[in-house]
Amino acid sequence: MVLGGDNLFDFDLSRFCEFYHAMEKDCITAHVLTDEKAIQGSGVIEVDKEARVLSFEEKPVNPRSNLAVPPFYIYKKETLPLIKEYLNEGHNPDAPGNFIPWLIKHKDVYVFQFEGKRYDIGSLESYKLVQDLF
Repeated sequence: MVLGGDNLFDFDLSRFCEFYHAMEKDCITAHVLTDEKAIQGSGVIEVDKEARVLSFEEKPVNPRSNLAVPPFYIYKKETLPLIKEYLNEGHNPDAPGNFIPWLIKHKDVYVFQFEGKRYDIGSLESYKLVQDLF
């Protein structure tokens, strides 16, 4: 399980784990964002009717959907060596979301769509906002 430490959320992780075990595939999370500026600052996916990820774009100027992907993932044990392959090919190691577009070209990845609040605490402004909220 990969969880971005600069995020605060209120959805139940056990439901995400149950989804992962039911799918028996690599899984990521997504949630609906309606604010265009917010979606442009996030990873955005397109999915099919079975919840399989079809595309992933990081911080798109023209988002193809309103499904934002925070850094909450569960990978199968067999997927872990692919991270080294990804890095050995010279791909960007900077953020965990950079791996997802590469991975969906090699394996099926499914999305657990959660409801609830999620805050990315990536700036002093967003940190202050979360302090005020909580």
